[in-house]
Formats: sequence, C-alpha cells, structure tokens
Amino acid sequence: MALWFRTRRMRDPVRGRFRVDVCAPPGIGGGEIASFSYSAYVLGVVSGPGIAATKVKHSCQVRVKRYPNSGQVVPVIVDRADPTRLAIVWKEVPVRPRVFGEYS
Repeated sequence: MALWFRTRRMRDPVRGRFRVDVCAPPGIGGGEIASFSYSAYVLGVVSGPGIAATKVKHSCQVRVKRYPNSGQVVPVIVDRADPTRLAIVWKEVPVRPRVFGEYS
C-alpha cells in the first residue's frame, strides 16, 4: 500500500521510529517466499518528537526483501494525534540478504 494512502488521514504526521518486537518472517503462513509481500501484524513500540513511547500492533503488507527482525528500528511516519496510526517507510528499511533463494 502506498505511503500516501496510509498518511492521508493523519492530522499531525511526523517522522518517527518503530522498534519491532515481533514480525513473522515470510513463509510461516504459506507461499509468501515466492511473492513480493505478505500480510502481517507487526508488534512494537513507536516513538517520535512529541510522542511518548507507545506499544502498537500494526497491520500491513510486509515486503519480503525488507521484513524487519525483532529489535530492529524502522523509520515511520506517525500521527501525533493518534500514535497507533503509522506508516512504515519501506524504501528506507535496509534490504535483507538473500536466504535460500527467497527473492527469485
């Protein structure tokens, strides 16, 4: 989903950080390794300027090449008015090395 779609209804969007606690890797639910992205819940803590650290359960399409590890910090745009509303900036998440030819 495009970043503009996730951020269009935010009242006070700012750049922030999302420390990932849990994100299921691709392949857990089926044939995601052969696809570009997969649907998942990402659990973690979001923070940013003027935002206290807040635990969040975020539903999104996770890019197979860029899925985050537990403990990894990813860049986000977060709504100061509602910190549970966020958008991961996937273009700034580092690409993972290939594992078992999973990006064919």
